[in-house]
Amino acid sequence: MYAVIVKFEAVLNKAEEFKSLVLKQAANSLEQETECYQFDVVQDEKLNNVFYLYELYTNRQAFDVHLKSAHFIEFDQLSTSLVINKEVWLGQLVAQ
Repeated sequence: MYAVIVKFEAVLNKAEEFKSLVLKQAANSLEQETECYQFDVVQDEKLNNVFYLYELYTNRQAFDVHLKSAHFIEFDQLSTSLVINKEVWLGQLVAQ
C-alpha cells in the first residue's frame, strides 16, 4: 500500500471553511476512487487551524490517478487561498 500524509495549516479565520472542504474531498476520494482505501482527516487538538490527512492507495499509480481527478483538482483550486502552509510525506506502508 502507498501512504500519503499531508499537513495543512489553514488561515486562522478560514479553518472551518477549510475543514468543510477537506471533509468533502475525503468523502469524494473514498466514494469515487476504487484504489483509495483510507482517507482520514485529523484536526489538531491545540491548533484548530492545523489538519493532518492520512491516505492509503493501492500503489503510486493510484495516487497519481487521485491527483488528476476532477474532485482533487477542484479541492486544490478552492483550498489554495485557505492554506498558509502544506507539507506532504509519501511512502510505502510497512505495518498496519
